[in-house]
Amino acid sequence: MPTQTAPVPPAGPPQAGQPGQPGAYPAYPQGPSPYPQPPQPPQHPHYPHYPQYPQGPGGGSNAMLPAQFSSPRGLATAVTALLGVCIGLWALGVIADSRMMNVLNGVEDGDFSAIEDYDDANDFYSGVGVLQLLGLIATGVVFIIWFHRTRVNAEVFDPAGQRMKRGWSIGAWFTPIVSLWFPKMIANDIWRSSTPWGANPGRGLLNAWWVLWIASMATSVLAGAFNTGDEVLDTQEELDEAQRQVSMTTLSDLVGIAAAILALLVVRRLTQRQLVKYDQGPQGVPPAPAPYGGMPPYGG
Repeated sequence: MPTQTAPVPPAGPPQAGQPGQPGAYPAYPQGPSPYPQPPQPPQHPHYPHYPQYPQGPGGGSNAMLPAQFSSPRGLATAVTALLGVCIGLWALGVIADSRMMNVLNGVEDGDFSAIEDYDDANDFYSGVGVLQLLGLIATGVVFIIWFHRTRVNAEVFDPAGQRMKRGWSIGAWFTPIVSLWFPKMIANDIWRSSTPWGANPGRGLLNAWWVLWIASMATSVLAGAFNTGDEVLDTQEELDEAQRQVSMTTLSDLVGIAAAILALLVVRRLTQRQLVKYDQGPQGVPPAPAPYGGMPPYGG
C-alpha cells in the first residue's frame, strides 16, 4: 500500500523570521555610530598625526593616541632655570667641601681652633648636601617632562625612527640597570629625528653630556659609600674616611657642574632643533606658521 508523503516546497529564498537561516534577522543599517566619538586633535598641514603602533581592527583600548607636536620651549625655559640653580648649588658644595677639608686637616694636625670649627663646618657641609638633593629632584621632574614632550614630537617627525615606546621616555630613568643606557638610546632617536633638514646630525654634545651624567652619579655613590655616619671623629680611621668622603664629594660636585652645563646646552639645542624642524615641515614642503606665536626659534 503506497504511503503518502508531504510535498516538498520549491527551493526559494529563506523565510524571514526563521532562526538558523541566513538573513533571518534584519541587518542593522551601516553608517556612522550613533554614539558620541571623542574629539580628534587638529591636523597640522605638514606633519600628519601618526599612531605609535598600527591599530587592530576596530581600534580597541590598546590603540595609541596619535602623536601631536607641542612646543617644548616653555618646559625648556623651566629646565634651564633649574639647571642654573643646580650649578649654583654644586658650586656652593665645592665651597662647603673645601671648608670641611680644611677643618679635617686641621683636626689631623691637632689644631684646636679647627676642632672647635668642626661642628659648624659639618652642619654647612650637610645642609648644602640636602639642598643639592632637593634641587636635583625638582630639576629631574621637569627635565623628564620636557624629555617626554620631545619624544612625542620626534614621533611626529619620524614615526618609524623611534626604537622604544613613548612610556620609556619616563620609565627608563627609574628602571634599575637599564637606566644606564635606555635614556641615551631614546635621546639618540629624538636627536636624530629632530635634526633640521641640511643640519649636522652629529651627537658629540649629547654623548659628552651622558658620559658626565653617569660619572657624576658614580662619584656621588662612591662619596656616600665613604660616609661613616659619625659626627664625632674618635679615631684616625674615621678621620681618614671623612677625608676620603669629602674628596670624592668635591669631585662629584665638579663633575656635576660640568654635566649640568652640558645638560643645559642639550636642552636648548634640542629644543631649537625641534622648533626649526617643525617650521621647515617635511622635506620639500613649504614651511607652516610657527606654533608658538610667530616668535623666532628658541635661542634665536
